[in-house]
Amino acid sequence: MIIDYPTQRSINALTPYLFKFKKGLEKNTRPFIYYQEAELIRNF
Repeated sequence: MIIDYPTQRSINALTPYLFKFKKGLEKNTRPFIYYQEAELIRNF
């Protein structure tokens, strides 16, 4: 099994700051959730 997820430790941590810029480029983008590793470990 392979699980791919956005973590807070990646570039995704900048999402709150760059979302407006990203939406300006893509026009139809939407926000997404990123997870803390501890939360994922707890659930799996």
